[in-house]
Amino acid sequence: MGQSRRVDTEKELSRFETHDQHFIDANLLIGLSVEWDSHNSASSYYFDAGSPEYVTSERVHGEARRVVEKCRRGTLQVAERVAEDFEVGEEYRLMNDLESFVNKHFDDLGSPIKRYITYRKEAFQTLARHPRDRDRKRIRNQISEDFKTPLAFLLKLKSENGVLEIWAQAPVDHSPVYPDLYNSLNQVMTNTADRDVLLDAYDFLDKTDVDGVLIATLDQNDFVEDRQTIEAVLETVKILDVLGLYRASNQDNGTIDKNV
Repeated sequence: MGQSRRVDTEKELSRFETHDQHFIDANLLIGLSVEWDSHNSASSYYFDAGSPEYVTSERVHGEARRVVEKCRRGTLQVAERVAEDFEVGEEYRLMNDLESFVNKHFDDLGSPIKRYITYRKEAFQTLARHPRDRDRKRIRNQISEDFKTPLAFLLKLKSENGVLEIWAQAPVDHSPVYPDLYNSLNQVMTNTADRDVLLDAYDFLDKTDVDGVLIATLDQNDFVEDRQTIEAVLETVKILDVLGLYRASNQDNGTIDKNV
C-alpha cells in the first residue's frame, strides 16, 4: 500500500469505544476469514480489540463471499495454467517468475493470487515443474479445501448463532429512499459500491433505535481519505480507520507488520 497516514490513536480508540454498534465493511470480513489475506492481522486485531455489536448488510456480506469465491476460481485457473504453460528459468528466480506470470495472464486478480502462491509456495513450485496428473489433482484439491474454510466461516458468521447481525432491510436502490444523501455522496464517492455500503449503514441507523453507528473499514483510499466530508453528509454515521489504528498499535509496540 502507499505511505502510511499519521493516525491520532486516541481519537480512533475513542471512536471505537464510544460506539456500541459497528457496521463491518467487506474488507474486514475477508481479512478475518482468509488466513493468507494481507489484512488478516489487522482484521484479527480489530475483532480482538473489544466486543461491540457487529452488524453488516446483505450487500456487504454477499460481496465478501463473491470476492473469496472469485479468488478461488482464479487461483484454480492459475494453477492449471502454471502446470501447462509455465517455463522454469533460473531456480533462484522461480517465485519471482511465478509472480510475473500471474501479472501477465491474470492482472485482474494478481495481488490476492500472488499472496496465495506465497502461502502455498511448495505446491506452486511443484506445479511449475509440470508434475504428474496425480500430483496436479492433489494440489487442485488442496486449493479447493483452503478456500472452503473462509467461505464456511463467512456463512457461520451469518448463521443464527453467529456474532454478526445481517441487516436485510436495506433497499437495493437507495436513490428513491434517501435522494438528498444519495446525491450528496455521489459528489464525494467515485466508487458507487462504497456509496451503497455507506447508505446501508445509514439505513440500519435510520430504521433502528441506535443513536449512531461506526463503520469499521480497512479502506483508506475511499472511506478514510474522505471521512470528514462523508461524516458531514451522514452526520450520525462515523468511520473507523482500522488499518491506521492497527499500524499505530504496531509502532507503539515496536513491531512492524510488512503485510499491511
